Amino acid sequence: MITAVFDTNVFFQAAINRTGPAYECWTSVLAGKVQVYMTPEIFAEIRTVASRPKIRAKFPQLQGPLAIGLIRNFRNKASFVYQVEDVDFDLRDPNDKMFLDLAVSTGA
Repeated sequence: MITAVFDTNVFFQAAINRTGPAYECWTSVLAGKVQVYMTPEIFAEIRTVASRPKIRAKFPQLQGPLAIGLIRNFRNKASFVYQVEDVDFDLRDPNDKMFLDLAVSTGA
């Protein structure tokens, strides 16, 4: 099985565009072809971004029961990791470090 770590953008792109590559990634998870890893920190970021008024206004797909269902489904399908390595690597965007740390820790 393929293992993966999805950036927050993959989640939102899959929710917004059901014909794009991010949605294909998500359907692979649902089909059991990909095991996606997540940390509580990444999950909190998804919830925070999804609740931002600016994001909700721009993307109505992220509102109401649909958004709640998508977030719950993502949480239920992901394998949570509670301790990750602190990788010493400089990134252009330091906010992406949590994804790299998780990928290295899980071998994804």
